Amino acid sequence: MDHGLKHATFLKRTAAVVVTLINSAAIASSISGETLKTMTARQADWSRTVPAFLLVAGLQLALLWYLSRRVDRTVLREGSKRFTRFFASWYAEEGNIYIYCSDIEWLETLKHKEIIEKIKQKGRSSRAHLFVRYWDSPEIVGLLEAGVKVYVIPPGVELRIRMSLRTSDDSRSLIIRATPDTAQPGNNRGRGREVMVRTSSDQYLCGLARDLLRLCQESGSRLRLAANGQAEITP
Repeated sequence: MDHGLKHATFLKRTAAVVVTLINSAAIASSISGETLKTMTARQADWSRTVPAFLLVAGLQLALLWYLSRRVDRTVLREGSKRFTRFFASWYAEEGNIYIYCSDIEWLETLKHKEIIEKIKQKGRSSRAHLFVRYWDSPEIVGLLEAGVKVYVIPPGVELRIRMSLRTSDDSRSLIIRATPDTAQPGNNRGRGREVMVRTSSDQYLCGLARDLLRLCQESGSRLRLAANGQAEITP
């Protein structure tokens, strides 16, 4: 198949997926299991707001993830040695790491101590960034003490998936965990659960993920250690 035909085929497939996205607004369910909220009239001027731009970036990320062929899939059970080895090894690779999830309750177990240590190691060299919605975990304090930069995900960001991005001078790699990330912390969710872990080195997809995280850095709040040793939002 020549390049022109390949390109035409890709455009047709892209158009089909875009139509599906517009009609159902549910393409993200293939990643996180959560249906995207339909935009309301109050969001008509979304192009001028940062939260809406983040939503667009999230939709682009979902679309490219859906279309991407360069994806490796593996099933891991949280709390297992295989799960710990996988993430500890991935976070230990050369480069900066960016972790995006509602909270880090999934790491609050001795079985995942090695993962926490790898993140702290990156934090000591200012190469670890964490994005969360809830920060009342005792592990947050330890990560801040180690130098991990912790940000609060802006309220306007509707993208509720768990992902990790690793970047270096010559490569990028992305992990998306195909599990819903919508529950409130405190219910020990996910422990012992099998999850689909998808990894990709597609540079366009990784670039969109990095743009989304950069906007979270710029528009969200950053945490710091307070005088009492607890985490607080930087004024």
